[in-house]
Amino acid sequence: MKASTDISAASVLVARANVQRLGVGDRVSVCRSDLLAEVPGGLDLIVANLPYLPRGDRSRHVELHAEPDTAVFAAGDGLGPYRRLLTEAEEKLRPGGAVALQLHRRVLTADRDAIPTLRATLPAVA
Repeated sequence: MKASTDISAASVLVARANVQRLGVGDRVSVCRSDLLAEVPGGLDLIVANLPYLPRGDRSRHVELHAEPDTAVFAAGDGLGPYRRLLTEAEEKLRPGGAVALQLHRRVLTADRDAIPTLRATLPAVA
């Protein structure tokens, strides 16, 4: 079973409708969760596209104003959700499991054992 999560109730409703429309309800579950909080451990793969821009920079990104604020902007330097997810991933991934993250038009990947190295590549908290 594949699990999809989002912190936004509206996004969860859209995702559930898409799961039904595509006929994959027997293989994909959708739940509202702050990152992996509501997802049981024993995961093989975590894929995420999280907010990454500092909320304070919102006025500089007029091209993104149509996007939901929480999908693009985060507190502080904007990378807190990535740091939190990587910490949670270490706890939830099975041995040999991996994480793939989209960040600034790049895809960052690491197996569970390499997560500390990936976390170290993120800029320090501002």
